[in-house]
Amino acid sequence: MSESLRELSERATPGEWNIYVENMPDLSSAESEAVMLIRDTPEFSGRMVMVNAGGSCPALTGCSAKSEANAHFIVALVNAYRAGRLHDDTALA
Repeated sequence: MSESLRELSERATPGEWNIYVENMPDLSSAESEAVMLIRDTPEFSGRMVMVNAGGSCPALTGCSAKSEANAHFIVALVNAYRAGRLHDDTALA
């Protein structure tokens, strides 16, 4: 990918990102929650975007217009770090 991290960031969802975790009592509840998140997507894009890692899906970025841009940004950061193009000299909060 020839895009810079800055370009990818500018296309992704703006603002500070965080991780939201919700405990689920069982698989059925998790499936229902995923359906609700997809159903409530503003500006449904007609596509579901997932991050792939070794054949598994560690992240579903959603179905909105920004979902694909978010996935590209996440993947670029992970791959750049693992390839040694980002340095581990910055403390992360």
